[in-house]
Amino acid sequence: VVVTQIDLRSRAATAGLEAHDVILEANRTQTPNVEALERALRKEPQRALLLVSRRGVTSFLVVPRA
Repeated sequence: VVVTQIDLRSRAATAGLEAHDVILEANRTQTPNVEALERALRKEPQRALLLVSRRGVTSFLVVPRA
């Protein structure tokens, strides 16, 4: 899932997520599409563990949700 835009005041932005990042996994679940991302995020209400690819570098980001 490609991030097209991000609110710079959001928890995701504070955690380091940027526009044009590619979310490969959320909470250890592959996210080939938005529906899969939404399902994976519902599994963990407290935080989102995202595997993100940015300019060829893959890293994990933890985004607090509550």
